[in-house]
Amino acid sequence: MRLLRIEHAIDTCERHLASLSRPEPEVEVFLTSYLLVATYSEYCRTLLDLVAQRAASLDDPAVAGFVEYAAERILRSYDISDLSGFLARFGPECKKTFADAVLNTPAHLAYDRIMRNRHDVAHDDGTMMTFLEFKQAYQGSAPVIDAFAVALGCVVALSQPPSP
Repeated sequence: MRLLRIEHAIDTCERHLASLSRPEPEVEVFLTSYLLVATYSEYCRTLLDLVAQRAASLDDPAVAGFVEYAAERILRSYDISDLSGFLARFGPECKKTFADAVLNTPAHLAYDRIMRNRHDVAHDDGTMMTFLEFKQAYQGSAPVIDAFAVALGCVVALSQPPSP
């Protein structure tokens, strides 16, 4: 799934970094830190939107509203294990579908890098992740969001890596 807000931010940061007369590691870290936080936010919003989309398919507005409300309270962390546990609440097949697609894959590792580095920005001493490392992790993590959607039974276009 393409996240246009993040892809636009990546392009903007990339243009800015390319325009510098010399490398500025501190600027690169600041921009990468922003991208980590923005990506985390976008992932959270997208995952909750996918749950809302699934709930809306029930054609029962009251139940859909409850599912959306409950999802916001149950899904408090967005690590792979938490996503898997959340999907288990929809049934073991949902969890298995997600786990089979994601666990111990390059996408899992890329997604974890974003989550871990975002945590370091928000709660520790920051990140030393470079812009290029972020960009690679972002591109590699997209299948996690797709797998979550598929496991919920949502219809989404499978990931097309953002253009380099």
